[in-house]
Amino acid sequence: MSTTALMALVGIQRSGTNYVSNLARERFGIDVTTQSGVWKHAFVSECADEMEGKRFLVVTRHPVMWLQSCLLHSPRDLVTRRPEFFRDGLDSPTSFADVYSHYYSGWSAVCAAGHGSLVSYEATLDGGADYLGRIIGAGTASECRGHVASVPMSLAFAPEDVEAYRRLECSLDKSIVLDFWSRLDPALPAELGYDLEKISFVATRSARSLGYQFLQDPGRISEAEFQQLLLETDGRFANDGPILDMLSVEQARRSNQDSALFLGCKAILAYQGAMNRFAMDSGAHTPQVAAIDRLIEHLSLRRAQTLQNTIDHFTARITDGDLTATQDSESCFYLSDCYYKARDLNKAIEYGRRAVEPASAPDAGTRVVIPWLYHHLGSLLAEAGLHEEAVANFARAAELEPREYRYPMHASHSHMALGDYDAAIRTAQSALALNQKLPDIRLLLAECYHQKAAVLVGTGDLAEATRYSRLSAETAPERPGYSYFLGEIEYRLGNDEAAIRAAEVATSCQPAEAWHFHFLGRLHLKVGNHAKAALAFANARKLEPENLEHARGAEDAARLSGMVV
Repeated sequence: MSTTALMALVGIQRSGTNYVSNLARERFGIDVTTQSGVWKHAFVSECADEMEGKRFLVVTRHPVMWLQSCLLHSPRDLVTRRPEFFRDGLDSPTSFADVYSHYYSGWSAVCAAGHGSLVSYEATLDGGADYLGRIIGAGTASECRGHVASVPMSLAFAPEDVEAYRRLECSLDKSIVLDFWSRLDPALPAELGYDLEKISFVATRSARSLGYQFLQDPGRISEAEFQQLLLETDGRFANDGPILDMLSVEQARRSNQDSALFLGCKAILAYQGAMNRFAMDSGAHTPQVAAIDRLIEHLSLRRAQTLQNTIDHFTARITDGDLTATQDSESCFYLSDCYYKARDLNKAIEYGRRAVEPASAPDAGTRVVIPWLYHHLGSLLAEAGLHEEAVANFARAAELEPREYRYPMHASHSHMALGDYDAAIRTAQSALALNQKLPDIRLLLAECYHQKAAVLVGTGDLAEATRYSRLSAETAPERPGYSYFLGEIEYRLGNDEAAIRAAEVATSCQPAEAWHFHFLGRLHLKVGNHAKAALAFANARKLEPENLEHARGAEDAARLSGMVV
């Protein structure tokens, strides 16, 4: 077929048009569905005004396999679009035979007249892009671009279906199939290249058939059949994302949370496996995302129930009494932790305080466990804004376990919240001495220095403020704000060169900030470095082109240096 004409792809619903169109687009860069302006499921009679200048790819599917797909999946779109063929409902093979015959008799004639080509779904499944390329005249797969799924998404989610389809296995009742076949246009199957003898009938209500019916309507299967499906989750359905997903949903509805979680996890992995195997596009992530959302919901319910069960257990344990000090402390700690995870901070603090009460008893446990109880309580108190009490607990933990850096680090945070920057600096320094590899501690100490400097600036002690500001800039040189603040203090002290050096450090950090360049420009103007000032203002304008302050700075630099902006 010539590729000069505009290609249009057509095919009846559930014939495989999505798969073939994706294959043409991804392998050959040809959009055969949207650019042509032809609805892909249209009858020939509906395209009379759109036939000229187009070459049609008519996707066909074996009539029996098409019927099975309709009955076992969902013919909703077909029935909605073609209600005139389904006045007797979905149980009559005549309805399906009539719409299939009407559709393909028309398009077969178009192909016979040389205006299109038949594209067999089955042959595409076997030959892939090589087969399709020969039909559309776009070369073989080796000459084509990109990568696309080697099987349709409907089959990719259940890999064993690929071979079953290639064997043309049909799980419908044979009498239904024979009735359907007898009502087709007698000449049509041969025109399309299909015959009934190649169909391989398997037992009706097979596991696969049962699975499809379950996906369509879980209420259509019996309890025994549902249990049969569950037994197949490690066998036939082990890689079938949709069925595993729906089983998970049903188990959740039945309040069987353990099974729902297990099946939900398997469904997510099956979806991912299918996408990895067949390189599906982003649209294929939709069912996986939905399964993940449901799993999160299951997990949330399970989490809440587990927390409540744990709370009930340890509450009963404490109420019953007859516990050693260690057991009582342990029970209170677990209660505190559960209440915190359940977002009840007040209860968490209440039991956190009770957990440390027996810590001085002789049988209270090792010195490693007890400090952590104080740290746990301190963290809760800090979160509640009770920093003075938090500091006391962090200090007690550090006294019992002096080599643990977390205790002084968290104490530093609380000291800073209380405005006690000297104590904040002291505890941050202690934490850094215990762990010099953790960046968070170094950045915490730098912030302590900075806050101390800000307080000193407020009291007018600029000389001492300079010392602490320099410490903050040296401790965290990657933070431009500290160097910028140091530059401002040096500027106020009249130390222009020192201020410039600090501002240059600030502007060398990433991400750069426009106002730091502006400040550097003003400093250069003050000392007469007009060219450097112009460059600094130009950098500020690049970052904030709408800021008029930067433009005025650039004008000042240009005027003073005799340059033209």
